Amino acid sequence: MNEQIAFNKDLALGGAALILFALIASGAISGAEFGPHVGNISIFNK
Repeated sequence: MNEQIAFNKDLALGGAALILFALIASGAISGAEFGPHVGNISIFNK
């Protein structure tokens, strides 16, 4: 059961990362704004 939850969480994070990357690529969000969030996600993921 926990393995399934962990998998879903990773899938959600991956999807969010793809969406954020697409926004950055299109210029909707600047790299400076995105930088700190990457660090936070990395910390929470561990």
